[in-house]
Amino acid sequence: RHAAMCMGYHDRFAAWCPQAPSTGSETPGLFRRPEPLRMNIIYIEDAPDVRDMVELLLQSWGHDVRAFDSAEAGSEALQSDKVDLLISDLELPGMSGLELMRQVMAHNHHLHGLLLTGHRAEMYRPHLPERVHILSKPFDVDELQKLLASLTPAA
Repeated sequence: RHAAMCMGYHDRFAAWCPQAPSTGSETPGLFRRPEPLRMNIIYIEDAPDVRDMVELLLQSWGHDVRAFDSAEAGSEALQSDKVDLLISDLELPGMSGLELMRQVMAHNHHLHGLLLTGHRAEMYRPHLPERVHILSKPFDVDELQKLLASLTPAA
C-alpha cells in the first residue's frame, strides 16, 4: 500500500488515498500512525487549508498539535508549552520560519525543528540551525512519517 499527500505551492494541496482492503480493525495508508512516537508539536502555516490538513494528519498519527497562522503567535505558545517539535512554513508574513527557528533553537536545546518550503530544500540546508530539518513542498507523507519517526521526543 502506498499513500501520499503533497502539500503544493501557493496554498494548494492534493491528497491521494488508495483504497485498501479492509480487515475491519486497521487503518490503511495515510492515517496509519508511526509507533511508538507521540510528540507535542507546534505547527505554523499561514495558509488555512494547508494548516488544517497537516494538523489533521499529525493528529491522526497520535501527536498533540497546536497550529498557528504566524511565527509571532507560535512563538508565544513555545514559551508556555512543553514542545518536542516545531514545524513551520519557511515563508510567513512578518517573521520568517527560518528566523523563528534560529531564535527558538538558540534557547531550546531539546527541541527539533522542521521547515517546509515551496523552494528547493537543498538551497537552505547549509543555513539551518542544528536539529532543524527541511522538506520541499510538495512533500510525500511517507517522507514526513519517516522523518518524525527518526526524532526523539523531549524527556
